[in-house]
Amino acid sequence: MLGPDDVRKYVEEKRLDAEVLLVKEGHTSGLAADSLSIDVESIAKTVVFVDEDRRPVLAIVRGGVKVRQGEFARMVGAKKLRLATRDEVLEITGFQAGGVSPIANLCKQRVFMDEGLMRSAYVYAGGGSEKHILKIRPDDMLRESGAKLMEIPVQSH
Repeated sequence: MLGPDDVRKYVEEKRLDAEVLLVKEGHTSGLAADSLSIDVESIAKTVVFVDEDRRPVLAIVRGGVKVRQGEFARMVGAKKLRLATRDEVLEITGFQAGGVSPIANLCKQRVFMDEGLMRSAYVYAGGGSEKHILKIRPDDMLRESGAKLMEIPVQSH
């Protein structure tokens, strides 16, 4: 299983302008934002889906939104998407649910990042555990996650 040390090591090896922060609570976008005293829109969450053939699809979106699964499925060429189970999240990414890092995870195909995340100088994403947050530049996150940039259909919570 991967964790915060793996994310830290990845950041150091790639010489990214990023850091892994320890927070009180970070397993949801709201708790992470509260722990960092930032707006939830600065949070980048990695949502793990599975298609009808059990193939993974990852969506990196702003905190405080929900992916419209039907629309997103059509956009990525799937008939249907469902949220991955906790066990599937671990199997697909190497990280436990609630701490999935958009970089340094095992899944590098069928990863999509919402264009809205590119507006910030830095975003705060999963850092490898429920208590670790990755502060990273959006362009670095896009490149290192292997994501394709798109307008992911979302709705506010």
